[in-house]
Amino acid sequence: MIFIFSGRNLLILSDSFGFVLGRLCDFPRIRIMSNPRTCLISLGINSPSHPDSPNPSFQDFSRGLERIQEDLLLLDFQGDFLFWDTQYPEGCPTHQEAHGAYKPFCFHEAQKKGCRFVLWVDASIKIGKSLEPLFKLIEKDGYLIF
Repeated sequence: MIFIFSGRNLLILSDSFGFVLGRLCDFPRIRIMSNPRTCLISLGINSPSHPDSPNPSFQDFSRGLERIQEDLLLLDFQGDFLFWDTQYPEGCPTHQEAHGAYKPFCFHEAQKKGCRFVLWVDASIKIGKSLEPLFKLIEKDGYLIF
């Protein structure tokens, strides 16, 4: 089993890495597009930070998730966009309890929905170019890490 991520870095895993993390959420928000093989995922819940993290003076993750949706429409992204904006996947610790622990839960939810190639992005990202070259690299190599 391989999980590769670090803080705010981008994480991409392909379906060649099978993983099971237990019961997961039945409540991701999803925007269905036309290619079930690719999926962009994100979590943006305004909540207290982990005790070891600095406290932000302002959080508006829902606006970031809206911006991602707008960017994907403008770029004609053909995959799915799964995101969590009000609650964590079921059984997942909160960000305050365990920094970044929600990411594998979100990946597993995408896998359960039949996505073969999954790309994690932070809710604060601005997507300016097509994601297709990244998904082609994932398909070719099995993973991509920035």
